[in-house]
Amino acid sequence: MREKKTAVALFAAAITYGLNVTGISPILGMLNIKYAHIDTSIIQLMQTLPFLCIMVGALGSGWLTTKVKKKTILFWGLILIGICGVLPFFVDGFWPLFVVRVIIGLGFGIMAPMNNAICAEVYVPEKRAGIMGLFVVGMGVGAIFGNLVGGILASFGEHFFYLIYLVPFVSAIMISIFLEASPVSENISRSTTKLNKAVWLISIAGFAHTLFINAHNTNISIYIAQEITEDTSVTGIVTAVNAVCALLVGVLFSKLFKLFRDYIVVVSVASSAIGYICILLIPGLTGAFIASALAGVSTACFGAGSAILISMAVHKDATAKGSGLCTTLSGIGGLIAPVFLGKIVTWIFGENVPKNMFIIGLVGMLIVTAATVFVLSRKKEK
Repeated sequence: MREKKTAVALFAAAITYGLNVTGISPILGMLNIKYAHIDTSIIQLMQTLPFLCIMVGALGSGWLTTKVKKKTILFWGLILIGICGVLPFFVDGFWPLFVVRVIIGLGFGIMAPMNNAICAEVYVPEKRAGIMGLFVVGMGVGAIFGNLVGGILASFGEHFFYLIYLVPFVSAIMISIFLEASPVSENISRSTTKLNKAVWLISIAGFAHTLFINAHNTNISIYIAQEITEDTSVTGIVTAVNAVCALLVGVLFSKLFKLFRDYIVVVSVASSAIGYICILLIPGLTGAFIASALAGVSTACFGAGSAILISMAVHKDATAKGSGLCTTLSGIGGLIAPVFLGKIVTWIFGENVPKNMFIIGLVGMLIVTAATVFVLSRKKEK
């Protein structure tokens, strides 16, 4: 019974976590018009600002679990997300929005490590793949809800969009009802919370994966507008394919993990590399659809796969700390990706255009794939 209730609670929390994917992207164009006196690049930065505090929350989550019950941490993290998300509905102005977009990252930062820690505490390793798949499905539901319902609400006015952040309050209620509070362990020590080499390698892979997957995420809409059509509905359909494929991975993840085990990270990185090859070689919408679908598969596989591998690599007391490290390094990769990759593309090709970014993404993913296969083969030899 506890396992079923925990699954309901984690699914509810995952829906809120999916709102981090949505962020405020549906209204960035409206904000750009509303705050015309603010540089466009600063407006775009509003989407990635939470990464600043996501890293802080993720790093601090491991320490928090030694002092406070996981249920309490997760509950108040959701409340923080809800307050910061809804506040711009009542308080107008660019700088109030800027501040809450930074602070909201604290709530999102503790969620992934906390969900993984709860999963490791409640479920035996054989059942964790199914629960992590459920978490990915919940994230997909949250992201789709945020984009669709948020877009509808924004049609009545930009500030109505922020009402989608009432969802975290519902998730918090579900947590309080269904999640059983475990006492803080009195046996937690340095030895049980120690991170090993495997966690560091997975976290470094997370940094690289997030860095190079953003070559797709930040350029696909521009590519479609420049090379295919300016019809934004087409872009919406292409990006929706990404979310649908991520959902399918969540549904099938338990079987996928049984099939690939340690190589699930290789599958994740290699699928995005294949996506880059397709969009570079197959013209028109066909290549864009395939690339978007494989990017969704890659993101979902890596998110769930890295979480379960970390939970299996360390003591359950160190799961939150390990997940926090992976979330932090992934956050750094996402935060620096637009500028870092843009500089590389400009240096090599002389022009920062989507196709050149896809080439860099492809080369990066191929290097990460080769490095991951090498590390796993060395592990098996030992």
